[in-house]
Amino acid sequence: MKVKEHIIKIGNYIRHLRKEKGLSQQELADGCCSQSFLSQLEKGIYPSMPSLDILQGICNKLGLSVGELFSQIDIDRESLEVEVLLDLIQVHIHRKEFELAYEIIEELQKREDLLQEQRHKLALLLASCLIKTEEYDQAIELLTQLQLSLEEEQHRDDHMLADVLNKLGNAYYFQNNRLNAYANYRRAFQITTLFPKPDLLAADISYNLGNVCKDLRFDADARAHLENAKNIYEVISEKEGLASTLYYLGIVYKNIGDLSSASELFKKSRILYESLEIYQMAKLAQHLYAFYILSRDNAPLAIDELLKLADEHRKDGDISYEAFSYARAAFVSIQRQNFGDASELLKKATALEYEGKKEDPKYAYLLQVSAEYHLLIKDIERSIEDAFKSADLFGKIEHDMEMATSLEIAVRAYQEKGMYKEGLVVSQRVIKVLRRYTDLSLLP
Repeated sequence: MKVKEHIIKIGNYIRHLRKEKGLSQQELADGCCSQSFLSQLEKGIYPSMPSLDILQGICNKLGLSVGELFSQIDIDRESLEVEVLLDLIQVHIHRKEFELAYEIIEELQKREDLLQEQRHKLALLLASCLIKTEEYDQAIELLTQLQLSLEEEQHRDDHMLADVLNKLGNAYYFQNNRLNAYANYRRAFQITTLFPKPDLLAADISYNLGNVCKDLRFDADARAHLENAKNIYEVISEKEGLASTLYYLGIVYKNIGDLSSASELFKKSRILYESLEIYQMAKLAQHLYAFYILSRDNAPLAIDELLKLADEHRKDGDISYEAFSYARAAFVSIQRQNFGDASELLKKATALEYEGKKEDPKYAYLLQVSAEYHLLIKDIERSIEDAFKSADLFGKIEHDMEMATSLEIAVRAYQEKGMYKEGLVVSQRVIKVLRRYTDLSLLP
């Protein structure tokens, strides 16, 4: 009886809002559902509770969220089925409405009518909230307990276990613990091979594994896993996932020296991001194309592109990427031995302040470029100082190759100053870092 009352309330309110906005049923239904479905819903004769995906599509066109819809028509959440509430939590998480998500999670945790599988789903949703709100340690503890529980079950749910391991990988990844992220993504990927057919979760896991392999410079593995993710995203028509995969594949092909493939992938990802109106990522794809591809053929044009992007980032309020674009343009200027322009660009980048700057890999890169610039203009003390700062920051986030690059600048600076003993000590540190990277690349 309650479900019928909910359907009538939902239908009446949607009809009211639709007419208020001057939309026909066909206009509101377009892209969300069929007109006949909407007609039945508005009349209150649809036989069951509509899916939240459909309701969210309708609500988006009417300018409110599903949660706001339920609140406006005074639907008592306790009367809703558990699966509907679990879906509603997912909607709130997607919309970054974390307080509302936590509120429903707390309500469901107190209910006694949840099945074991539903409690597992609820724990996964809580873990997603914890990760999104940067409570990584709590997320790892919760997910580890859930992993152990699932593994002890006689008839384990492989799909859910893979999801748990994938989220564990996410929590470790955002903690900058790349090795633990890699281990969990790899285990999750192995479980996806047991799936009846590849699905969105399998694609996401392959994407995450490829991305962390890229960071660790396991280039062959990164390419294989990202190509696999690309193929699945194409089959299931998941365009945003596909755009991101093309973007990171471009970086992998750049890393292995295939600049022709990298160029095409950067262009394709930018076009796809723009079609999805994800303009920030479209700008980053253009940034990579300008820096890695265009700068080789037409350095002045590449610098112009990077400066345009810096201006766009400034207008968007994205100070970290504004500084990063200046640093990239400075590096291209250094390669052209245009030290005057490089100096001005580095001053602009260094002057910019933003939250989290001292923990940002983009800032570590800025310091690396600054170290190279000051070495070339014979300001050795400043070069050594910036090189060590850059190396330390890259080391904290486990970017070993970039760390080694920064330390090598310090070695050259010491040699330039005739301090060969100090240079030798740092060279040994470089060897240690590269040996660690080589050992990692030999992991099974």
